[in-house]
Amino acid sequence: MSNRKILITGGNGFIGRKICEECHNNGDDFLVVGKNDQTVPFSYKCISADILDKDSMKKIVSDYRPDVVIHLAGIAAPVNFDFSQLYQVNVLGTEYMLDIMSEVLDKHTRFVVTSTAGVYGNQKEKYLDESLAPDPVNHYSFSKMITEVLTKHKSDYLDTCIVRPFTVVGAGQTPRFFVPKLVKMFAEGAKEINVGNLEAVRDYVHVDYCAKVIYDIAISEVFPKGIMNICSGEEYSCSDVIDILISLTGLHPEIHSTTEFIRTNEIWRLVGDNTKLNEFVNGRYECKSLEDVLREMLEIY
Repeated sequence: MSNRKILITGGNGFIGRKICEECHNNGDDFLVVGKNDQTVPFSYKCISADILDKDSMKKIVSDYRPDVVIHLAGIAAPVNFDFSQLYQVNVLGTEYMLDIMSEVLDKHTRFVVTSTAGVYGNQKEKYLDESLAPDPVNHYSFSKMITEVLTKHKSDYLDTCIVRPFTVVGAGQTPRFFVPKLVKMFAEGAKEINVGNLEAVRDYVHVDYCAKVIYDIAISEVFPKGIMNICSGEEYSCSDVIDILISLTGLHPEIHSTTEFIRTNEIWRLVGDNTKLNEFVNGRYECKSLEDVLREMLEIY
């Protein structure tokens, strides 16, 4: 797709900023809809608009007329969030965007939407592939499952790809989440660290890799319709993450697993099958190892 026009909702978020870098480095015409309060090392067009203000969003989309929409806008809630707002933003925000695109843009306009690996929930399979039936266990994942269904309903008019990132990590991530919280505490030399379930197993994906995959899907010659995991296929328990941080820093804080940090409806294992992803990426770039990502995050602190 040459001279493509890319609209990115939520482009100022953790993954969005990295996608903007990809667009900038490749000389794309791109427009960000989101909160314009981030410091980025280059200037770009950003419109501050509420994803739930349908009239404003319709004007933006019809004025800009993108070839592809990368829809990242949403609430990524770690825990204890007002779930009515979660459904408003994640579900209604997506439905409005799909409706607007179907009304004002050409057939086969591309729509890349971020879901979450959390939609899989607890499954018997060791590696989760895209064909498994979703079984979400919390409101965040449930809201994302609904956005997937809404997206599929529009796939006869729009070209749609649903991406399911696994646990995305990297420098600049808010310490509300498990890994950046741990890194921050190690960097500050904490003597004691309270965590939740140490045995939960996750598949960690570097934010740069996640952004590169999403960008590549958006601009690819052959658009990969359907669903795609963004994962490493590598598994680490919470204890493993702590062990890596101990080896990188030489610090040995006391680790306490406390019930207040253990989520109800915990997903015990969330590791992706990356067969479809690897076919798409085809060895063009690789995901950094978790150790390298943690080292990078520690250096920032």
